Amino acid sequence: MAIGFIFLIPLVVLNTNRLIDSSKEQITEQLATQLNQIKNVDSQLDQVSDINQIIALGKSLGLNTDDFPSIPKSQVKTQIRTRLATFKSNVEQQSVNTQKQQTRSILKNSAKILFSGTIMFSIFIIIWLVIGRVYI
Repeated sequence: MAIGFIFLIPLVVLNTNRLIDSSKEQITEQLATQLNQIKNVDSQLDQVSDINQIIALGKSLGLNTDDFPSIPKSQVKTQIRTRLATFKSNVEQQSVNTQKQQTRSILKNSAKILFSGTIMFSIFIIIWLVIGRVYI
C-alpha cells in the first residue's frame, strides 16, 4: 500500500502540469473570443454612418447616449472607441488575473494531495516496520 502512495507523486505532478496547460488554453481561447467581439464592434463602428445606429451601438456598450444627438459623429465614435479600449484592457487584465488564480488553485490542491500521499506513505512504512518488529 505504501508503494502505491509513493507512485502517486509523479502522477500528481504530471496531472498538475496537464491541468495548468488546459486551464491556460481555455482562458486564452476565451480571451481571443472576447477580443474578436471587441474588434467586430470596432469594425461595425467604422461602417455605421447614421447617428441612430451609432446611438444603438453606444447603448449596447452601456454608454449614456442621451447627449449623443447633440455631439458630432466623430466625437461620438471617439467616445465609443475609448470605451472599447477600456473594455479591451479590462478583458486582458481579467484574463491574466484568472490565469494566475487558477494556476495557484491547481498548485495548492496538488500540494495538498502530495502532502497527504507523503503522510500516508510514511504511516504505512511505520506500521509495516512496527508489525515487522512484533513478529520477529
